[in-house]
Amino acid sequence: MTVAKVWDPVSGSWTTVATGPTIAQHNALAARVTTLEANKDKGALLDFQRVPCTNVGAYRTSSFTGTVAYHVIELTATLAAPNMIMTLSLPVPFFWEITHTNYLIRKDDAAYHYLYSGIRVLPADQDGLTISSGITTQHSAVDQFMHVTIRRTFRCAANTSYQAQAIMGGGNGGTWNYMKDPGTFIEGKAWAQ
Repeated sequence: MTVAKVWDPVSGSWTTVATGPTIAQHNALAARVTTLEANKDKGALLDFQRVPCTNVGAYRTSSFTGTVAYHVIELTATLAAPNMIMTLSLPVPFFWEITHTNYLIRKDDAAYHYLYSGIRVLPADQDGLTISSGITTQHSAVDQFMHVTIRRTFRCAANTSYQAQAIMGGGNGGTWNYMKDPGTFIEGKAWAQ
């Protein structure tokens, strides 16, 4: 940020205040917009994001019941924000290929149940798609540990703010948990339509 000084009559001194982005920050943003415009018809990669979980070797602090509504996966072992979310808005219509891997899903009870892990995009894309998910069926004494990887390409409109969320839930019961390690992630690549 650039800074300015203003006179503070209460303290009788100059006070530094922030006034906006630095010239370097402005120039970087302008260069990115110029690059987007230049590449919009070439199929070049316009954006790449990756959001991993951040607790190395740690599960969620508590298990959950598989019948819960979809919930957005948290980045840490706690059950609160920050969550596994990406946002993107581009000045051109674009394809957004999103991959989500939940690399270690644990079944905690000895009965067969299923659970979904996947991607939710809001608002719906130009084809009306919002959710893409995979299913795992597990039993703690038979197949206690599994993984799900989902990849889907969404067709997105220009100048619309999209949010991609890594989600879990919607199953038929049981007690579940999952690893909050960087191996559980969501990532997205965008290119012009």
